[in-house]
Amino acid sequence: MEHSTIISGLLGQLFDSGRDCGLILSVVVENNTVEIICAHKLILSLVPRWSFLGSSQANLSIEVSSKCQPHVAYLVRYLYTGQINITVTSAQCIHKMASEWGLKALQEEAGKLFTLLLPKDATFQAQSSLFDYAVSMDDEALQNSCLRYMAWKCEALVASPSWTGLSVFAVKGLLSRTDLTVPSEYFVLQALERWEKAQGKALVSGDQFDLLKLIRFPMISAEDLHRFQGPRYQAGKLQGFQFNALAIGNLFGELMSEWKSYTPRIYTSKPWSFTFTSQEVSNFNSTEIYLKVVDRYNLGFTFRTPVHNSAYFALFDDMSWNTRLFVKSHEYSNSSVIVCPYASLLSENSNSALPVVFKNGIVYKNKIVLRRPTATKENRGTMALLLKCTAVHRQISRGRQTIYHKAKKPATEVYAG
Repeated sequence: MEHSTIISGLLGQLFDSGRDCGLILSVVVENNTVEIICAHKLILSLVPRWSFLGSSQANLSIEVSSKCQPHVAYLVRYLYTGQINITVTSAQCIHKMASEWGLKALQEEAGKLFTLLLPKDATFQAQSSLFDYAVSMDDEALQNSCLRYMAWKCEALVASPSWTGLSVFAVKGLLSRTDLTVPSEYFVLQALERWEKAQGKALVSGDQFDLLKLIRFPMISAEDLHRFQGPRYQAGKLQGFQFNALAIGNLFGELMSEWKSYTPRIYTSKPWSFTFTSQEVSNFNSTEIYLKVVDRYNLGFTFRTPVHNSAYFALFDDMSWNTRLFVKSHEYSNSSVIVCPYASLLSENSNSALPVVFKNGIVYKNKIVLRRPTATKENRGTMALLLKCTAVHRQISRGRQTIYHKAKKPATEVYAG
């Protein structure tokens, strides 16, 4: 038998009636009592924050902001029933009070609603503020949600005024992520320089050093590495030049000890990606014609990438990739695929000239990035599909251990922003 719903309802009625309540809760806003709630000491003593309540205590003060005051009674009632209605507008107050009262499960549920708020602000001010709030609440799950959203939208974030206003902790969190979606690592380093310049003397040398260590110099081309001058870049440039010039086997120790520096992020610049724009998808939906290719009746394209970024692999032919976007279910013959759009990315050549030691050791892990286009009459309701194709993510393995990944990524995992 399951009577939890009935019990919850009865306890809710007990709170609403105030019958036999023995604890007066004074809700205080800026040193003024604005609300009185009568509660039962036994119920509140189950809450971690008030486990100290004794039989002689008859009064308790709860200090809150004016914004959160209307939600206090609902939260106290939740202690009786285990039920509460959380809205987008009440989520932050519920989350804050749940954190302060030690209600971890409720705190996590309220935090999930913040993900609905993240896409609402194109200026990134709300996302930045929400991240700072999550840090103050020591809520790692909410911090990660904010960082993940900003990482997937990093190019737009860097272009916004909010970029230079981010905290050191936020920038470190972003630069630590492999799902940072950016044109290139060169772009990341330029963005970091602009952020550092905006901080001025407020940025201490220790933070500068830590931030620069998060730049993945081996992912920067030799041409772009040469653009950066000054002693602070010497170690990173050496690491990058070595990776671009030496055979992989010569870098085994570095690849094992500093594997993250040799791990690509989601790079969207050519030659590592191909983009289907929202306008092209819209036109194909209407006409079933794609003007970029000879076979105009398929929304597909073939592009080429190097086998690998290491100079050694420039001796071999480029990889050829065929990407196709299926926007209508009848286009795809596999009956198990019932949801469109559906994208595929397949290699067209096996590079038979590669030495055997590398032929089976290079693994490509591809990504798809979906981006909402700017709302205009032409593209409203469609999406730009960045076949990120973003980057051919290569991993070179030796035995059972992966000793390296370099390049960029495209099509198994989906990132939406």
